[in-house]
Amino acid sequence: MLHAGGARRCECLLRARVERRECRRRGPLGRDPRAARTRRLHGQPGHARDRVRPRRPPHLAALRDPRTEWRRWRAHARCPRLAGVTVPVRDQVAAAIKDGLARASTELGWPDVDGVPVDIERPGNPEHGDYASNIALKLARHARKPPREIARAIRDRVRVAPPIASVEELSGFVNVRLDEKWLAAQVDEIARAGTAFGRTNALAGKRMQVEFVSANPTGPLTVANARGGPLGDVLSSVLEFAGATVEREYYVEDTGTQFDTFGRSIAIRYRQLQGEEIEIPADAYPAEYVKDIAAEIQARDGDKWTKLPLEEQAKRFAPLGVEWVLRDARRVTAMLGIRYDTWFSQAEMMRSGYFEKTLAELRALGKVYDKDGAVWFEASEAVDDKEGWVLVRSNGEPGYLGKDIAYHVQSLRERRFDKKIDIWGSNTHYHLIQMRSAMQALGLLEKFEVVLYQYVRFLHEGVLKRMGRRTGQFLLLEEVIEAVGKDATRYFFLQSSADRQLDFDLELAVQQSNENPVYYVQYAHARIASILRTAAERGINADGADTALLTAKGELDLIRLVLRFPELVDDIRQHYGVHQLTTYALELAGAFHGFYRDHRVVDEADVPRSKARLRLVQAVQVALRQTLGLLGVSAPDRM
Repeated sequence: MLHAGGARRCECLLRARVERRECRRRGPLGRDPRAARTRRLHGQPGHARDRVRPRRPPHLAALRDPRTEWRRWRAHARCPRLAGVTVPVRDQVAAAIKDGLARASTELGWPDVDGVPVDIERPGNPEHGDYASNIALKLARHARKPPREIARAIRDRVRVAPPIASVEELSGFVNVRLDEKWLAAQVDEIARAGTAFGRTNALAGKRMQVEFVSANPTGPLTVANARGGPLGDVLSSVLEFAGATVEREYYVEDTGTQFDTFGRSIAIRYRQLQGEEIEIPADAYPAEYVKDIAAEIQARDGDKWTKLPLEEQAKRFAPLGVEWVLRDARRVTAMLGIRYDTWFSQAEMMRSGYFEKTLAELRALGKVYDKDGAVWFEASEAVDDKEGWVLVRSNGEPGYLGKDIAYHVQSLRERRFDKKIDIWGSNTHYHLIQMRSAMQALGLLEKFEVVLYQYVRFLHEGVLKRMGRRTGQFLLLEEVIEAVGKDATRYFFLQSSADRQLDFDLELAVQQSNENPVYYVQYAHARIASILRTAAERGINADGADTALLTAKGELDLIRLVLRFPELVDDIRQHYGVHQLTTYALELAGAFHGFYRDHRVVDEADVPRSKARLRLVQAVQVALRQTLGLLGVSAPDRM
């Protein structure tokens, strides 16, 4: 963690622009949106729990949770979002251009163009239309024709019918403009879709596992692995939104050297509590939570284990310590809004014999060899490590790589996942090279994907000290959540692409103003709810709205932005860039605030237009709610 002494910088030009504009404005009913609010940030209740030490009676939970409660939670919170299918406008435009290409190919004799993908993008200049394709540029060499000639031929053969109003050729691109009457009519469709808006069945029938956080079970969760939590959880939600069956997994590495050291550290603390004078070795875990675990064991068992040798005590205490850590991890991840389907034990996998089975398969494939009493995996040609990688040490102890290979093989074969996605920190890059080599050798590479994330730099950490949240020598995830709230924690962790270092500005996160991006987005949703309440008080609602009245540029641009949501979901489904949701939420909130400034929504002198604009406001509310829902951030009706 680095401490910043300089002023904070804006995340992007978009946020800087909308914040400067909107922070000077007042709320829809004259209320200052920057005014302080009671209770915690974003109206969240406080957590009546200790940071690390549990106050409740000692209870060492089993490694696997019962899944009934989780299923009930998913049925309540997620299933309503999965009730329909939305076809992105981009896909409709792509299909029309592809049809025009096929007709041009048939009529003009262009050979073998059927398999060429039609990519659709948004022109940088809105005056060039709503969508554009570079298909003509891609075909030029193959068809031996100038790009502009190909583009004109496709243009002339694209059927112009809603949603398409016109097709143009521009510098070799095929540019499409949407029908404005069709755009206005989509407001009704979006509002009617509600919780199904943006949902697709692209991954229907697929079973996917997303494994994330999975910190070593030797201590409470710190901020070191925290970014992977929201990344994995939101990606899981998007994949579910696209029709997949997703299992969120926490991989418990309860074997190995660190596990043994953890048990020995607890045993030493236990002996100290029994009055024995014994020093803590340099390689032990010295933190206070280890003493808490030992105290819990002493409170339950007294001096029952006193006569055992240190190493025997360590073997008995290590599993108990892991259970304590996992119980705490369940509590803290739940504070962050994360519920895991499975807490998978590495020790259980090793006892199953799957490690030996995987090792035998690799040996049969000629990928392992014995040397100096150890078992080695043949290194990839892509690296300079010619000696290979150890799977089993010379003392017979399975190595980390070997166990991880077996775990992934078991997930993909025995547990029958169609794809396994791991969310790992950037320091595992070399391990990723090793795992890709192993998965390729075993024929599983296409089912194995990894999202690497850069670590977080916390700015203005003194905020936590002023709030009394920083209590130990390392920054706990729980301390951050309690200081800034679940919503801000999740949102801030998701503001940048995973492959970029993230600056988490704690001072900004605790602010209750439009400078705080999550507050700004949530305020847009609350403002919409306020508008709808005000309209109802005046006897106006959106029932029977004539959306054909939505013809102003600001109205149509807002509809265009709302219609981007299904496309965004589809992009994330394919490329896992969940940070795009926060960017979109901020852009949509800013566009709505601007629309509300420039267009009177509730006007008793013009009820038909008010009804149409109320319907548009409802459509924006749907898109905001869907976006915040996928982010795991609340969508308040009042702020």
